[in-house]
Amino acid sequence: MVAVDVDGTLLDSSHRLRTAVRDALGQLSASGAKVVLATARGPKALTMIVSQLRFSPLLICFSGAWIGELDPQSLRSTKVLLDKRHTPSVARSIVATALAHHVEPNVFTPDAWRVRTLTKEIQAESDIIESAPLVTQDLLGPGEAPNKILLITSEGEPAKVLCTLAKSLHSMSTATFSKPNYLEIVPIGVDKAKALVKLAKSLGRVCKSST
Repeated sequence: MVAVDVDGTLLDSSHRLRTAVRDALGQLSASGAKVVLATARGPKALTMIVSQLRFSPLLICFSGAWIGELDPQSLRSTKVLLDKRHTPSVARSIVATALAHHVEPNVFTPDAWRVRTLTKEIQAESDIIESAPLVTQDLLGPGEAPNKILLITSEGEPAKVLCTLAKSLHSMSTATFSKPNYLEIVPIGVDKAKALVKLAKSLGRVCKSST
C-alpha cells in the first residue's frame, strides 16, 4: 500500500497532475499496490484528479475523518469505511465562534461545500480544486453534522486570528494549519495516521511509516 498527499506532493505548484506522476501511479496500481490519496480535501474535491487516473484509488479525506472511494463512472462517494463528523452542537459552536471573529466558515460534508459568501480567498480555493461551493446563509441544516470546517483568511496579519481560534476550539476539535492562513477543523482525535492504520488493517496489511 502506498499513500501520498495531494496538494504540494501529488500535484505540482500549479495544482496539476503531471503525466509522469499519473503514469507512475498507474504502474504502482497495475503491480498490485493499493494506492491511497491522503488529503485534507473532501471526496468531491478529488473528482478532477481521480477522473484522470486509470484506476480507482483509495481515499483518506478531511485529514482522516473519511475513508472510501469514488465510483469510476458517477464519481460519487462509495465503499465508505469511515465517516467521522462533528456533532451538530460542536459544529454550531465552531461556526458561531468563527463568525464572532469575522472569519467566514467553509462547511464540508462528503457531497457538499457550503459558504455564506465568496471571499477572494474562498474563490481562490474554488479555483484550485475546480469545484464551486454552495453560497447559502444556511451553513448547517437541522441536526446536520459536517466532517470538516475550514477557516481561511487573507495572508499576513489577518491570519493571526486563526491562532486564537485554534486555541479556543482545542477542547472540542482537532484544529491544524495546512497553510498559514488555512485552519482545518475536524472531529477531535482525527488524523491521517490513524486513518491510514484503519485502512491498512481493513486490507489485511501491516502499516509502516517512512519519511
